[in-house]
Amino acid sequence: MKVIPLVLTVSVAALSGTLFFTNPTEADYAQYASQALAKEVQASLCEANNGIPPLSERLDRAISGFCERTVGRLLSSDQVKNVLLENTARKNRFFFSTYETTFPNQTYKAVGLFNRFYPYGADWNNSNESDSELGGSF
Repeated sequence: MKVIPLVLTVSVAALSGTLFFTNPTEADYAQYASQALAKEVQASLCEANNGIPPLSERLDRAISGFCERTVGRLLSSDQVKNVLLENTARKNRFFFSTYETTFPNQTYKAVGLFNRFYPYGADWNNSNESDSELGGSF
């Protein structure tokens, strides 16, 4: 019956190693946060029919598409990532990390583990897609 403790020990060691090696970095968080911020801004600014009387469906789609591309490009720039990191406190907990990004009107919190980020507290994007893998789309 010494097999069960051995299997349990090996399993815990494997899980610990996996958590340690998949703990995301600050650069990973900056990428994730800039994409989440871009998505949030796009949702609030670039919606076709966001209170403005429609000109034409085709023109509205073109304007919305231009807005989304422009916002996405601007907010994924290195300067935005640097601003995010300057306003972010990371606590490395060895197997996972917690991140708290503070702006004058909002605080965003996330836990990073298994190469993913899981927001809690303030809602990043009012969607369930925020736990996407690093480098993936939201």
